[in-house]
Amino acid sequence: MNKLISVIIPIYNAEEFLADCIESVINQTYTNLEIILVNDGSNDLSEEICLTYKAKDTRIKYFFKANGGISSTRNFGLQHATGDYISFLDSDDFLDLDIYRKAIALLRTSEQKDKTLLFQYQDFGGKSNGNISPKKLPKQSFSKNEVLDLLANRKINEAVWNKIYPSHIVKSLSFLEGRLSEDAIFNFLALERSSGLLFLDEVGYLYRIGHSENALTCNRKRLHQDMLENCSTVLEQGIVLHTQPFNRFRYRHLRHIIRKGSQHFDQAFFKKQINSLSTSLSPMARLRYMPVLWFYYIRLK
Repeated sequence: MNKLISVIIPIYNAEEFLADCIESVINQTYTNLEIILVNDGSNDLSEEICLTYKAKDTRIKYFFKANGGISSTRNFGLQHATGDYISFLDSDDFLDLDIYRKAIALLRTSEQKDKTLLFQYQDFGGKSNGNISPKKLPKQSFSKNEVLDLLANRKINEAVWNKIYPSHIVKSLSFLEGRLSEDAIFNFLALERSSGLLFLDEVGYLYRIGHSENALTCNRKRLHQDMLENCSTVLEQGIVLHTQPFNRFRYRHLRHIIRKGSQHFDQAFFKKQINSLSTSLSPMARLRYMPVLWFYYIRLK
């Protein structure tokens, strides 16, 4: 029996590109889909577009909610998803029409049924137009430990929209609301609960540069600050299962931000973050990571 994929599309004032987005889902060669359109309080023609498509395709479920941001909207979609797998799609992007067929074919070959699947994405519409990521990985199947290493070392991207997750894993999670960098933490938590990762060496997602939700990345200070605070939040909540790889993940983000984003923050912010990370590290990890961070911190003076 064909597995059902729930495709969650958060929508906010997306009238310009929404039709292209929805068309890329309803015209997939793999047809066993549950298409969940969640309107986050749009005040443009997004609702009319959604209702038009809903009237044409019985696989579409449409919801309107009060504005709460992309994390709130994705969480709403997760609550209403009934599929075997979960996929996310932003309303200004679109999919290759054959990607779900290829993804399900690969998932069927895996002996481990709880693996997440990753496929490539391609940028368009900006300076990096045509860039494909991630580059070809060394193999097709990765264990849990291997994929957490890939994530901690930033060898794979942290977004949720070029992944297909087992539903029973991600429906127990939620996106942190009111924050940026929400993808990164959700993705880590999902992957550490998966049995591993399958890599589909195909471009399946077309990512529009510099529009709507994607444009939030221009606010670098907020983006970096929320990334670090998100790490602290999930540690405090006790929902991280594998502390050691998560600390590597957190360390590499902090190191990157000190090196590349230092102009946005004062020294007190970085000192607080370094000390916070230090308290959660093992003695050996502390010896490995702390000298590097304090070196970059001293260079800020």
